[in-house]
Order: sequence, then C-alpha cells, then structure tokens
Amino acid sequence: MTAPRSPIWRSIADSLQSEIAEGLYPPGAKLPTEADLALRFGVNRHTVRHALASLAEAGLVLARRGAGVFAASRPTDYPLGRRVRF
Repeated sequence: MTAPRSPIWRSIADSLQSEIAEGLYPPGAKLPTEADLALRFGVNRHTVRHALASLAEAGLVLARRGAGVFAASRPTDYPLGRRVRF
C-alpha cells in the first residue's frame, strides 16, 4: 500500500514558503503573478490561487487586489513590560 500523496497546491505552498524563508522574496517584495507561477509549476491558476490562499492564511503573504501578492513583513519583536507606553 502506498502512502497518500499531498495535494499539488500544498507542495507549491511549501516551495514558496521555503523561498520566502530563504530571503528570495524579502518582506514587501512582490511574488510572481498567478499566471507566471502556474506556468512555472505546470498547473492551472486555481491551484496556484489555493496555494497562495494557504500562505495568506498563515500570514506569510498579503494579497492586494489589483496589485498582486507580496511577502509579509515580519512583526517586530518588542518586549512589553510595565514601563511600556503606547
């Protein structure tokens, strides 16, 4: 019996996630278009859209309608203590 394969969109999301982690797309950088990614991975745009949606849900990318998909900026690690004011 063979192990179940993971969906194609998951492997695309994993590839893009590792590229973001490696700094190929620094915070604020625009990712390739859905059409370009579909061509690169040999899938349709719906599959790419599903992968990008999972990355957006994880907070790794931000999709801006009409502008594209961008690598999310990393939140600033700032310790909150008693003396911190807003």
